[in-house]
Formats: sequence, C-alpha cells, structure tokens
Amino acid sequence: MAFQDVIGHNTVVNLLKRALVNQRVNHAYLFVGPEGVGKELIAVQFAKAINCLKDTDDSCGGCRSCRKFASGNHPDFQIIRPAENSIGIEEIRALQKDMVYKPYESSRKIYIIDDAEMMTPEGANSLLKTLEEPPEYAVLILITAQKDSILPTLISRCQLIQFSKLSQEELRTFLQNQSTDVEDLKLEEILQLAEGSIGQAFKLLEDGQIWDDRKLLLDFLFKLGDKTNLEIYELLQNLNLGKDLRQWDRLLRIVKTFYRDLMILKTMDEPDLVINRSYFADMQQIKSQYSGEDLEKVIKLIERTNNVIMTNVDRELAFEVMLHKIKARRM
Repeated sequence: MAFQDVIGHNTVVNLLKRALVNQRVNHAYLFVGPEGVGKELIAVQFAKAINCLKDTDDSCGGCRSCRKFASGNHPDFQIIRPAENSIGIEEIRALQKDMVYKPYESSRKIYIIDDAEMMTPEGANSLLKTLEEPPEYAVLILITAQKDSILPTLISRCQLIQFSKLSQEELRTFLQNQSTDVEDLKLEEILQLAEGSIGQAFKLLEDGQIWDDRKLLLDFLFKLGDKTNLEIYELLQNLNLGKDLRQWDRLLRIVKTFYRDLMILKTMDEPDLVINRSYFADMQQIKSQYSGEDLEKVIKLIERTNNVIMTNVDRELAFEVMLHKIKARRM
C-alpha cells in the first residue's frame, strides 16, 4: 500500500507528501471528515512514509521499516482505539509512558488516536499536556468524524486536515476494483447507501448481514401500519444491535432513506433519486399512505431520534417510540 493506491483525497495526499519532501512533519495532526472515507488508511500510510528508510514522499514498501508496518509489528507505531466506547485517562497515560522512550529503530514514534471524540475529559486534558510539550521525535495523529466534540485547546495544537466524502465515480472505481460481478442494480444501491464513504461501501459489498438486516427492516416498514406493539419490540430483538453505536446509526439511516425515498416519489416523482431502487415498485404502491407534510415530519423525527440514540439512553425504547409515532402518521 502506498499513497498512489489511495482513491480520492488528492488535496490531502499532496499536502502530506509536501510535508515529507520538505521535512516539515508536524508533531500533531487532526484528521477530520465523515466516517469511512479513508482517514485512518491515509494516517497509517503517512506514518509508514514518515519512517520509510528511503526518505522520499511515499513509502517504498521494501525497506525494513515498511515491511514491519505491513506485518503490523513496527515498534515505533501504535493505534489507540476506544474500549467500550471511550478512551480513558489510562489509555492516554500508557501512551505518554511509551512516548518517554526514544524510537527503537526509526526517526519518529507515531501514535494514531482513532475516534478521538471518544476521549473522556480526563483523557483529553491529559493529552493536552503532551501536545503542549511533545518530544521532538513524536507524531500524534487524531482522527475524528465529530470535530465539535474535540476540546478547542486540543484542536488549536494540531494541524487540521479536512477530508470530504468521495464522489460516486471514485466509489464506483473502488467497487469495480474489488469485485467485477456486482449486479448493476445492487451496485447503484451501494453507491447511494454508502453516501461517499469507502468504508461503508466495502461493508455493503462484503457483509451479507447488513443486507439481511436491511431487508428485515424495510419489509417491516412497508407493513408498519399493521404491526402490533409486540411485533415492534420483537423486531429489535431480531436485529440484535447491542451497544454498538455504529450499528444503531446504520439502522436509523436505513429508516431515513426509506422515508426519504417516499418523500421523493410523493413530491417530485424522480425515480433516479431513489436510493432503495430494488423496492421502487413497492414504494410507488404505498406512497399514498402518507402526505408530503407527514413525511417531512417523519424525517425530522428520525433525525431527532438519531441524536438521542447517540447519547446514553435506552436506545431500544427510543427506537420503539419513534416507530409508534411514525405508525400514527399513516393516512
């Protein structure tokens, strides 16, 4: 893997390559952008290029350092991830303790903190002290999809690198490189559902469980008016979402795209804008069950529920309440 293998993000890649060529790598970076667009992949590639022994604007792939990156055994590189939806002060202190020691075999010690918005206040404040006086050989790369959740004092000590969603053509290139036997209809649905996220596109391509859950949920929404309280409760038990916030977010997106498609067919009648294209005929049949005003309110309700579910609440109860309110709006 090298920078030349990265799909999209040309501006970001060129900026990082210039830093390598000019030997002006900062001590701290904040990679900001939507989930799944390749922030971690580029952060790892940047780290690999920084410590490459060939001293160019990319990794060579063949030197001792690059080979250790490829095997996941580089002694001067770490990725810190949330444990149980948080990064606490213990994880930050462990990083700080490791940082005291100089690099074992490279010029830099590089630390990536993924989902940095999940740092606890204690962890973030402890990291702030490190960023105020970092060792000359240390590089920290914070990754987040939620910049507003990062301490402003942390942001001010990092070079901000902004990532954008990938275009549909960039995603199409990725999917076609990964698999040549994707049906055209499914390919178009993946491109729409991924929303510019290469990570989400890959999951949709490889994970059959996502499609099973989607079918279960969409089939349920088509018949929501006939569902009992018990059946709504049983739906969530069958989906078995647990505490994984990403799964809950994906669940709400499926619901939102369903009612978004109904809104498009109800108010605009633009088939090309429909996301769930394999359900087009069924949606045409039920769009009369909602008014345009009701669909607009339903979409706002879904967005509010999504915000609530991302906090520490009874997520199953919040989702059940949402479905009951949507059911009550059918004409």
